[in-house]
Amino acid sequence: MSGISFRHCMTILAAGAAAMGLALPAAAASAAPAAPHPGTTVTVTVPAGSPWTDTYIHVDAGTYLNVRAWGTINVAGGNPAFENTPAGDGPSDPHCIASDSTPYGGNWNATGLPCWSLIGRIGTDGKPFEVGDKASILILRSGELYLGVNDQIGAFGDNSGAFTAKVETGPFPVDLSLDAGVTLSL
Repeated sequence: MSGISFRHCMTILAAGAAAMGLALPAAAASAAPAAPHPGTTVTVTVPAGSPWTDTYIHVDAGTYLNVRAWGTINVAGGNPAFENTPAGDGPSDPHCIASDSTPYGGNWNATGLPCWSLIGRIGTDGKPFEVGDKASILILRSGELYLGVNDQIGAFGDNSGAFTAKVETGPFPVDLSLDAGVTLSL
């Protein structure tokens, strides 16, 4: 199975067709992505310089996601004190929770979640949820899975590095070996 979703493939085909002066049928150009088959595993790179990354994974309500993530990002122009893992536990402030009362400012991608951690949401307007370095998530609303970095809005320009996340979908019960438990995504 390839790592490209149907929607992503259609976008590439439509761009190529447009460049050649051709047109695709409207149904092909606007088709919704298919939900991955249960048990599908996709590896996604989440760059630190972007607030949100579309994973091109469409999930249906009632689907479970198991996510494991790794990597290091820097959120302060290369200052080693601001290197963080997906759990957001870098040396500068390992217990930081994003809010307007942090010493870093107040307008975050996900207020109430760990600063500089890996976060997710369903759809472009979904409520952010914590992912960290491992999570089991019960999806309560259908849509595209987005992953991102919980940084201050407008502060992504000096970020570098990326997280890597392995996302497994399925109707399976929660993986009880995960310390994170279950997060419900609205």
